[in-house]
Amino acid sequence: PKWQGWYSHDVAVHPQQPNTIIYVGIDAWKSTDGGKTLNIKSDWRGGFKPGPKYIHADIHAVYYHPAHPEWIYYASDGGVFKSEDGGETFMDCNHGYQTSQFYANFSNSTTRPDFAIGGMQDNSSVIYRGKKEWWRVLGGDGMSTAINPENDRILYGSYQYLGLMRSRNGGHRWEPISPPVEQGADVEAVTNFAAPYEIAPSSSNVLYAGRNYLYRSTDFGSSWKQTTARPLAENNPILSIAVGPKNPQLVYVGTSALNTPPAKVLKSTDGGRSWADLSAHMPDRLPMDIAIEPGNPQCAYVVFSGFDNSHVCKTENGGKDWYSLDNSLPNVPANSILIDPRHPSHLYLGNDLGVYFSSNGGASWEPFTRGLPEAIMAMHLSDSPSNRKIRLASHGHGVWEVDYVRK
Repeated sequence: PKWQGWYSHDVAVHPQQPNTIIYVGIDAWKSTDGGKTLNIKSDWRGGFKPGPKYIHADIHAVYYHPAHPEWIYYASDGGVFKSEDGGETFMDCNHGYQTSQFYANFSNSTTRPDFAIGGMQDNSSVIYRGKKEWWRVLGGDGMSTAINPENDRILYGSYQYLGLMRSRNGGHRWEPISPPVEQGADVEAVTNFAAPYEIAPSSSNVLYAGRNYLYRSTDFGSSWKQTTARPLAENNPILSIAVGPKNPQLVYVGTSALNTPPAKVLKSTDGGRSWADLSAHMPDRLPMDIAIEPGNPQCAYVVFSGFDNSHVCKTENGGKDWYSLDNSLPNVPANSILIDPRHPSHLYLGNDLGVYFSSNGGASWEPFTRGLPEAIMAMHLSDSPSNRKIRLASHGHGVWEVDYVRK
């Protein structure tokens, strides 16, 4: 039981038998001799076919019921589990409440409102098919997803460190298509835990994916090529990518500051072969999301994490000049920005306190709650074009949808 003491670790003592102890980490353990010996009781590996020995991995808390000492509750990355026999067998208690932790990017079909896919923290990826029960696929930490805009049967999902997968039959079978890890003896691959990839909106065969290099595919991800001979930004891994809505050669990337600060925002107009550094007048924070205006490639937005700095920057001349749009926004990290594809002066911003709306290109903002839980952490905002909805993937409150302000 020497696992993850910094992350998932707790101890509970039986209220009537002080030598009976429950210890939790990745799995659940039990001792009846005051902790001298510990016996493992759960097996996290049964997640796709859970049984009486299953508790989801990474258990953070364990509690005895004060009135029923044989009842024990376990709080894990997979929700709440319960034992009614003193920690020998388990059942899940996770039906009917909405606490899933989604990452960006959440993806929607362009033609069907009842088809979407998203990745969840340590809970694989899930496909929405119009029912309350979502369909679980892949494994690990579900990360960024994508749906081919011209063919719903082509799906992309991923797990941590750019474990990129593709399905060509609507999610029933998956194949690994990750860009290569080794670039040569002189430079090792460096990849963010939540590493990005994007489909070019106007050329669905073209994909970009980011480690410390940017990779480009022209065959739906079957093969990849580095766009440059050297890493883009002092060997810092790419954190965010945006591709021109009408030009697959136009690419913005944001990098982390993992090896050599600061983080950067870079732009290419030739598919990633050459780059301009746009970071000089931007905050020294992580660029979490980038959006390019659909009808005006000279206009783009970048949103940043952190506190006490600008959280939204805008350019109207292709990145030569940037200015802050933080007027009336709270001083909290920003995670996502969505441009209304029909009304490009309408912007939607997701941050650690919720969603904010601007009707004037970011000059001013107002809260856009519309029934959302208070202080919802908005991880990703996406367009669902088939039903003209905004979809919000949140950290801890699942997925929500709402009408745009203007039809």
